[in-house]
Parts: sequence; structure tokens; C-alpha cells
Amino acid sequence: MWCGMLLWIALLGPLPKPAWFTNWGRLGYVVLIRFAGAALANVFIWSQTVFCPIYRATDARAGLNPLSDENVAGALMMVEQLLLTVGLLAWFSSAWPRRTRNASDCSTSPPSAACR
Repeated sequence: MWCGMLLWIALLGPLPKPAWFTNWGRLGYVVLIRFAGAALANVFIWSQTVFCPIYRATDARAGLNPLSDENVAGALMMVEQLLLTVGLLAWFSSAWPRRTRNASDCSTSPPSAACR
């Protein structure tokens, strides 16, 4: 859970960000994270082995096949990542002109108080 929170704080959080982390940097960050998540989801979907054997007992009590459970978990990861990526890209596309406009306003001399 902490890793997920740290992952999104880097993108959305109030912490200062490096100068290179502009619109293109944020877009690259999201694409890189989504590709990593998609790779993990595909491993779960198409694997023929159980990666988390600790769940075998609980799956057996629930009447589930552990391998099918992991395959479904991978599919759910793909759906969640698709929805999140579409939402993030919509947010980026709506905020991109505003950030670009603010950056160009800050390049004038003398910069306004909003740029500091």
C-alpha cells in the first residue's frame, strides 16, 4: 500500500518536483508505470503456475481454483489500469493547456507572484 501511495504522490502530491518533470515527464511517468502494471497483469493472466501458494487453502475453502483465481486477478488488474489510464490521460489533456499557459506566463520578466 505504501509503495502505491508513494507512486502517486510523485505525480499528484504536494511535494516539490524536479524541473524536468513537466507535462511530458508526467506523461512518460504514467506510461512507464502502466506498462509495468500491464506486464504484471499479463503474467498473472497467462501463467500456468500459481505464484502465491499461500492462498491455496483459502481458495479451496471458497471452492476456487488457485490458478483461475490468479488469472481473474490479472484480468481485473488490466481493467482497473485501463480505466485509471483513460482517466489520467483525460486529466492530463484538460490540464495541459493550463500548465503550458502558466509556464509561458512565468517566462516573462519580471515574473508575477503566481510563478514563485
